[in-house]
Amino acid sequence: MKIHLSLLSGILLSLSAYSQTYITHVTVVDVEKNKLLKSQTVEINKDRIISIQPSAKVNPDPWAKVIDGTGKFLLPGLTDAHVHFFQSGGIYTRPDCIDLQEYMPYAKEIKWTHDNYEDILTRYLASGITTVIDPGS
Repeated sequence: MKIHLSLLSGILLSLSAYSQTYITHVTVVDVEKNKLLKSQTVEINKDRIISIQPSAKVNPDPWAKVIDGTGKFLLPGLTDAHVHFFQSGGIYTRPDCIDLQEYMPYAKEIKWTHDNYEDILTRYLASGITTVIDPGS
């Protein structure tokens, strides 16, 4: 009996360690070929994409996590290679262009930007931007 329990425990532990995810019926944006690949299944093992195939050709493993991507798009992370974190995009952030410091001091605007980095980065991520480069600051 102890052998059976040990064997069962070992199998269960190995299955939980096998982190397999399938995103099925998703439209993949192929940025290299400038095409939309409809009804694809993306197979992910742990943190790596290991295959992208038409959904009709894929049978997800029964123990894997399956995410229905119907009506959704999957694209590579985008890079915004020219951002300015010292500017929030607000009207008060360009005293070199239009000086409105009597209404909102530039230092206060900069502080707001630094205090809200998490929100700013979350908005980038929600837009598909996973990497940003600030060439100025």
